[in-house]
Amino acid sequence: MTLPPLLAVSLGNSRVQLGRFADGRLEDQQAVASDDDAGFAQSLSALWADAAPNPDDQPAVLLASVNPAREAAIEQALAKHTGRPVARIERDLPVPVGRQLDPEALPGEDRLLNAAAAYDALKVACAVVDLG
Repeated sequence: MTLPPLLAVSLGNSRVQLGRFADGRLEDQQAVASDDDAGFAQSLSALWADAAPNPDDQPAVLLASVNPAREAAIEQALAKHTGRPVARIERDLPVPVGRQLDPEALPGEDRLLNAAAAYDALKVACAVVDLG
C-alpha cells in the first residue's frame, strides 16, 4: 500500500521543524526559528514544491504545536501556501498513545508524539528523552 505525500510541521517554542514524507519515509526536512516568518515561508516553499510530483497526488498537511501564541499564524500560512486543509494533532487527530499520567502532568504534543514514534519503531516500551 502506498501512502499519500505528507508535509508535517512541528511548531515548538523556539523553532519550527518541517518534514516532507513520501510513502511514509522522511525525504527532506528543515528547521527555522519559531518567530522567523520569512524563513518559515522559504522553507515551506522549498519543501512543498517537491511534495507532490504527481499531479494526482493530494498531499496531506499536518501540524503539531506546543506554541499557542504562534499556531494560528502558522496554520494560516500553511493553508494559504498549500491550498490544502491543515490537520491539527489533538484537534483533528488524536495522539496515538494514552495519557495514563498523574492529573497534574501535562505533556505537550511533541513529547506524546515522540513516545508514539519510539514505540512504533521499537515495538516495546522504552524511555524517550526530549532535549528540545
